[in-house]
Amino acid sequence: MSEKREAIVKEFLSAWGDGNRKFPDKERILSLMTPDAEWTLWVGGDDNVRRGHEAISAEIDREAPMMEFLHCRIRSIASNGTTVFTERTDKFVCMGKPVTFDLVAVFDFDADDRISAWREYFDSASVAQSMGMELEQINAQ
Repeated sequence: MSEKREAIVKEFLSAWGDGNRKFPDKERILSLMTPDAEWTLWVGGDDNVRRGHEAISAEIDREAPMMEFLHCRIRSIASNGTTVFTERTDKFVCMGKPVTFDLVAVFDFDADDRISAWREYFDSASVAQSMGMELEQINAQ
């Protein structure tokens, strides 16, 4: 069962970005999630949870133009029961600038092997630095 769920996560992340498409495959992403799925964009941030296909779809639409040619490169993947953990390095183009950052994502599954929750953990300062922001700009936010 864990191999199947890990394969679903790999498919899900590929739909977000394999580096070859300009934007994510939103329909494929949503098809792998439960209708009431929760996506925590950044664990530790304020107001970062999107619930349900409509909210997740809107967030994908909001983010897509800022993350062109996203490539979700899985460095490691592991699972335990209904939970799959990934460690990855994401690369994309934001306003013409290449961005690279490391993150961890945790996926929970329902009994029908659909993603019911997805949480991402990363250092937002690292992302900002990758985008070319100076440390003083980051600390001022």
